[in-house]
Amino acid sequence: MMLDRLAKRRIALFGFGLEGRSMAKVLHESAFPFTVIDDHRIATLEQVKREYGRSVEVVLPKQITRALFDVIIVSPGVSWYRPELVKARDEGIEVTSPASLWLEDYRDRRILGITGTKGKSTTASLAAVILRSLGYTVALGGNIGVPVTNFYREPDHDIYVIEFSSHQTTGLLNSPEAAVLTSLAPDHLTWHGSVEQYYHDKLNLFRESSSVRAAVNGLNAEAVSRTEGLANRILYGRPEDPVHADDQYGYVHGEKVVRVRDLHLPGFHNRLNLLGALAGVHQLMGAAPVMNDVGPKLSAFHGLPSRLCRIASVGGIEYYDDALASNALAVSAALEVFHGKPLTLIMGGEDRGIPYDMFAKSLQKRLQRATNVVLLPGSERIEAAIRRELEASKSFIKLIPVASLQDAVLEAALVTPKGGAVLFSPGAPTPKKEGSYKDRSELFQKAVESLQKRSAS
Repeated sequence: MMLDRLAKRRIALFGFGLEGRSMAKVLHESAFPFTVIDDHRIATLEQVKREYGRSVEVVLPKQITRALFDVIIVSPGVSWYRPELVKARDEGIEVTSPASLWLEDYRDRRILGITGTKGKSTTASLAAVILRSLGYTVALGGNIGVPVTNFYREPDHDIYVIEFSSHQTTGLLNSPEAAVLTSLAPDHLTWHGSVEQYYHDKLNLFRESSSVRAAVNGLNAEAVSRTEGLANRILYGRPEDPVHADDQYGYVHGEKVVRVRDLHLPGFHNRLNLLGALAGVHQLMGAAPVMNDVGPKLSAFHGLPSRLCRIASVGGIEYYDDALASNALAVSAALEVFHGKPLTLIMGGEDRGIPYDMFAKSLQKRLQRATNVVLLPGSERIEAAIRRELEASKSFIKLIPVASLQDAVLEAALVTPKGGAVLFSPGAPTPKKEGSYKDRSELFQKAVESLQKRSAS
């Protein structure tokens, strides 16, 4: 196993979040000594002490040297392009990741990898639903919230469906048996440094281009053009593609394999996610799957939390939580669900440098009726892009800056007419001081619950 070659090497874990802690357990159970590297040394030291006593040291990134470490295992939250890691590689220190180590160790297993700028979690979940309906035991993990290194401590599964973020595809040395690319658009630029580097790192999942069996969204021009060199690629989504759908059925090479109405998720983008799952399963299995039992399983799948979830109706207004929509492409997809309906969109978060001009065009184009955009702190570039588009198109969208998410919900309730909807789809990551998308999702839902109580009193 790849882990075996770590024996007797001086190992460091950079980052002690969810994946770092999972990797630490694997190393500890394998009796491999390790050091933790973290920017927040004191807080991390207390956490490490609780789990491993005083046997594990915690150091700052500036202490990385070839004299101390042979290999550094980097958690997804830590950019590979930090100066300390660039210097480490220059000095001959091996820099790797939990995902890379696991994929190397499990390369003889059946693995379906899912990546893309938008849609990868739902696509991975739907692929797992389909494969389980076919009778396989399926492990679903990766960026969806279950570290792949957890699987070291489990019995083998028939198939592994793994969602890979761009952070996790960076530095991979090999590819899974089959992989899906759901979309490509600018994202995570502060981590990767540029759009080109982001695309390069994302497509690293397909690095073994002659062997990996790829399924690529045929409606995403960037994804199609950048995967033309893959030897075993199929496209999905367009009527001419091997995997596509009409209003009634999803097809694989002309064979009806699923009924569209069995998918109870809103929006055309979710139909595409289903097609991506079908295409990925087809590429993994090498044939169009027999779908006799998949309909009930799809009907029972109601989506993932914080992904365009309807959470309440208050005063004739529907409220939707799409807190995981952390980029412009995801918000544009959500807008299609509300085309022609009065909408108040709540946006904003940490600015990571992605462009919003195409999003602003989609906002102006797809929403022809009363539209409001409530802007959270940190939304200056979002606001500027929308204003430029409004000036060019002579359209009217009311822009409302607010100080907090609670204020945003109150403002949205005031400006949204009955029969309309309020959509929290931030188009930007959660600022670090506010926690994760789960924290903002919970905050949004609590604010809506407060409206319900006021309405009932």
